[in-house]
Amino acid sequence: MNIGDRFRDLIEALGLSQKALAEEYGCSPQNINNILKGQAVSHDLQVFLAHHYSVNLNWLLTGRGPMFLTERQAAAIAEAPATYEVMSDTQLLLELARRLGARPVNGPKGEPGAAEGPEDGE
Repeated sequence: MNIGDRFRDLIEALGLSQKALAEEYGCSPQNINNILKGQAVSHDLQVFLAHHYSVNLNWLLTGRGPMFLTERQAAAIAEAPATYEVMSDTQLLLELARRLGARPVNGPKGEPGAAEGPEDGE
């Protein structure tokens, strides 16, 4: 199953037509049709889907996990919608993980996402 197939399943699960989704998002129906044919989903549309419909972007992009976020995950996204436009993808993921109570486990020490651990000499 590719992203176009998952996008089609999502539209059906939401009970929307391609035209209705295009109007709600503010794009042309052709844009939606291109995604159904396998074109990449824009970052802005990903944020829209996650924020307005609680879509699990991991599922949309990779096919892993459930189609929709849990209530807790959706609430974390709804808390700070303005941050999505000014953060890099990495920063966004780290912020969402922080809001969900996850602890970053990867990354060079001293950089955002660095693993928390004992200080040198401990």
